[in-house]
Amino acid sequence: MPRRRKEAAARPRTVLIPPDERCWVESDAYDRSAFAVLVQYPHQGSWTIAFVTGKPGGEVAEALGHDRGEEHVSLYVPTTPNPTSGFFLMMPRASVRPLKMTVDAALKHIISMGVVAPDEPAAEVRNLPG
Repeated sequence: MPRRRKEAAARPRTVLIPPDERCWVESDAYDRSAFAVLVQYPHQGSWTIAFVTGKPGGEVAEALGHDRGEEHVSLYVPTTPNPTSGFFLMMPRASVRPLKMTVDAALKHIISMGVVAPDEPAAEVRNLPG
């Protein structure tokens, strides 16, 4: 007689983040400098959460038109579900939408692939560098 597959049990909606994946975010240097934003990536109409890490400087800023008043920000776009890999982008400041959520809340949302929605916004939206 063939075996019957057991019905899939209801999956819990709790996402556990191992400490080794959190530690790179909880460093003092990262928390002071980075914050969550929304950007259109990888194409127009598709949005993702990114972290502002600063602004381009030197030759890169000149090549991007900083001397002509074109301001850009440096971004890190983490991948899902492993945020330690991702993409470094430089985007026009005007195309970046700051978020109120904390870095931890944004990372939980990314690592959980959208299952864990951020529910506690930070006190205020941070200003973009520049």
